[in-house]
Amino acid sequence: MSGLALKIIAIISMTLDHASKLLFDNNSVLIFIGRIAFPIFSYMLVQGYINTKNDKKRLGKYIIRLLIFALISEIPYRLCFNNSNLIGGNVLFELLFGIFALMLYDYLSKDYKLLGLVSIFSFALLSFGLNLDWGFWGILIIFAFYFYEKSNKKVILEVSLTSICLLMTCFYIITSVKSYDFASIINSLKTEYATLGIIFSIPIILSYNKKRGFSSKFLQLFFYAYYPLHLIILYLLKTLLGT
Repeated sequence: MSGLALKIIAIISMTLDHASKLLFDNNSVLIFIGRIAFPIFSYMLVQGYINTKNDKKRLGKYIIRLLIFALISEIPYRLCFNNSNLIGGNVLFELLFGIFALMLYDYLSKDYKLLGLVSIFSFALLSFGLNLDWGFWGILIIFAFYFYEKSNKKVILEVSLTSICLLMTCFYIITSVKSYDFASIINSLKTEYATLGIIFSIPIILSYNKKRGFSSKFLQLFFYAYYPLHLIILYLLKTLLGT
């Protein structure tokens, strides 16, 4: 499967996820499908970083492009999700933090492996503290793909991503349980199981053939612009439908 195919799957999945939250009262099936999106975006981010990290000019352009669209996306994101974070909660900021985390890790781990690992968790905690879209878990997912690419061993990806997914699910269930009665726990299981959809991104990502597929400047711009555009459209639909 080409990079283009992965991106198309990711934006469809993301659209269903956001549509569920804005138009369909958090339909758990759609959110389950939507959980596939962020891992794919994270994997493509890692691919982009690996391909540009030895060329400071290209890497700089990559970061600036991501920052510009992260800023553009803030208004529609805040309108859709009533977000009032200081920096911004939209997923492009999480991906931007992911690149900075990768850069710092590579710099520190050359001489100090332990400091490199500490930097990963530092960025993860910072993302959590700033309440970014995927918070603590988003940075860990990005690094799961980075370590997979460095080792080229499927088992590393399968074990790390599944572990993160299960920990996320347990964390969300525990924090969403309003009491310790059985009914409350079952209700939390029903609403938070959708996080397990992350696991289903693994076979999709492992099917990547390392080819970009058809590409053009317009298409590259489209994938960046799609994020704020689809949020604007969904917000307008939500307003028109009064949901």
